[in-house]
Amino acid sequence: MQFRTQLFAATVLAMTWQLSGIAANAQAPTSPTPSSPSGQSPTTGLAQPSETIPDHKLDAAAAILQRVAKLQEDFRQQMERVAAQAKEQAEKAVTEQGLSLEEYTSILETAQKDPDVREKLLARIPPPQGGDDKSAPRDQNK
Repeated sequence: MQFRTQLFAATVLAMTWQLSGIAANAQAPTSPTPSSPSGQSPTTGLAQPSETIPDHKLDAAAAILQRVAKLQEDFRQQMERVAAQAKEQAEKAVTEQGLSLEEYTSILETAQKDPDVREKLLARIPPPQGGDDKSAPRDQNK
């Protein structure tokens, strides 16, 4: 369940960053470019003179920008907390096995460089439990 929450948070964060990029582009002064005729929206290609946008829609867009910025900050903080928790749990897992972080890092670096060490290390990792092996072919005739 916590993974789903984190995945949702990451998705929302990505969406808000994308929206904030749109907001930043909307705040920058625009000038006509050869590919977009004067007065056309760069995203839709439809003419949108600023005087035709009703005040209530501008108010709504401003409120949305403010809310998206707040969401972005909230999720950034949440992702930082999750990253810190993940780091803490990883460090705990290392020390619970009787290794220092330096020893563990050194072993992994050696395994990356030395195929014999890598093979020995991988041979010591047990296969996944529970029959959820997605790499095994399934019998389609059942």
